[in-house]
Amino acid sequence: MPRDDEPRARKVMIFNRSKSGIGVVFPHGSKSVRSIHPHRWEGNEPVPVQHNHQGKLVLVVEADGDLRGVLCDIVRELELAVAEATDGNGAIQSIKDVRPHLVLTDLRIPGGGFEYVRTIRALFPSCPIILLADLGDHHVKAEALVCGVKAFFLKPAGFEDLQRAIIRILDGEGNPHD
Repeated sequence: MPRDDEPRARKVMIFNRSKSGIGVVFPHGSKSVRSIHPHRWEGNEPVPVQHNHQGKLVLVVEADGDLRGVLCDIVRELELAVAEATDGNGAIQSIKDVRPHLVLTDLRIPGGGFEYVRTIRALFPSCPIILLADLGDHHVKAEALVCGVKAFFLKPAGFEDLQRAIIRILDGEGNPHD
């Protein structure tokens, strides 16, 4: 059993680790089996994403605890602070309370959907959003961009791609898509 101070990603089973990527699948006890890939490796170390944003706060919003843990670890790997929420109402309250520099959120969470995204945009217009959607939700990208999200990813999303988008947005770049 991992210690509490170990990254949550250690609780997942690694099924493919190579220079081309790392894949993870969650234990059978979780609500679903998911994978996130690829993560670039040079030997055993992740390729660093260079930036000057250490300590800035990212709100990670995901209902699935295992996936939320992995997303938080991806953000922490960038030496950024993390706040967490599990649903749309909790996310909006967290944004009010902690004023994150960026929100990384799943579209399909309780209290989520595009109305949730529009609410964040209306209440907190300066807070950028990275939106994650399930594979098969290809049609939602256009609506997501109309709603004002800064980046859109279909799951499974690449670790490095997410990290680069986070840094580009914190750098103030307009559209870090693809």
